[in-house]
Amino acid sequence: MDQLMHRPEVERMTGMATSTLYAAMARDEFPWPIRIGKQAVAWPASRVQEWIDEQIARDRRVADIRGFRRTGWSRRRIAAQLDISLPTVSRIMRERGIE
Repeated sequence: MDQLMHRPEVERMTGMATSTLYAAMARDEFPWPIRIGKQAVAWPASRVQEWIDEQIARDRRVADIRGFRRTGWSRRRIAAQLDISLPTVSRIMRERGIE
């Protein structure tokens, strides 16, 4: 059975403030909580952990992209090596200022 986490626990686990958490949910960048009562919500711990794992994986992809670009690899070659789409590589490079 999945444990449920209330907002303060989610904030501690993710390091996000309340406003940042809700802004990320509004952009569909963070999982929404589930209703557990008339005025209470909570997040399944597994969903929060999945989100954290995704952030770590994305950060590793950024590091990989930086490394490959330093060695002169093209965006297309990087996409093939990391098994991600060319538009995703381009977006990450644009967002992170990677030339």
